[in-house]
Order: sequence, then structure tokens, then C-alpha cells
Amino acid sequence: ISPLKLYEYLAAEKPVVATSIPACRPFESLIYLADTPKDFEAAIDKALAEDTPERRHDRLDVSSQNTWEDRIEQIQSLVHDALKRVQTETPLVRGLAP
Repeated sequence: ISPLKLYEYLAAEKPVVATSIPACRPFESLIYLADTPKDFEAAIDKALAEDTPERRHDRLDVSSQNTWEDRIEQIQSLVHDALKRVQTETPLVRGLAP
């Protein structure tokens, strides 16, 4: 799962509380994770209490590093590198010369 909404919430500088799915764990320093209803409620209280201008700035900073343009550049780079490897390893791949 890729929590696409997470980036939107971070871009809006809003505090985020989410379930502890693997895709959210890298953002643990910016968001609040909870697994039970009681933990979720406590995390909401904590998120609201700790919503400072500095935390908002940190959320915005991370979201600005995760734009669609950045994703497209990453994908293009991966595809380009893969094509170079294929062409280097197999000079004539489907009629493509190196």
C-alpha cells in the first residue's frame, strides 16, 4: 500500500494520525501511528497538542520532496538505467542497437 493521501496531508501541514502500516513507518518522526482505537484517540490528542509551526514546516518540507514530478524523474531514471543495462548486456534487443 502506498498512502498517497499522506503526502497531501503533509503538504497541507496538518498533523497526521495513521494506522501502523509499513508504508507509513518511514514517516514516524512526522506522523503519529496507532493500532488500536484507544491508541488512535491518544495519538490524535498528542498530534493536536504538538502541532507547532516547526512541525508544520517539517511536514511541508518532506511533502515538497515527494511530488509527482520527483516520482516521474525517479521512474524515468530507473527505466533509463534498466534500458542501458539491457542494451549493454544484449546488443540487439528487439532490434535496438547499442
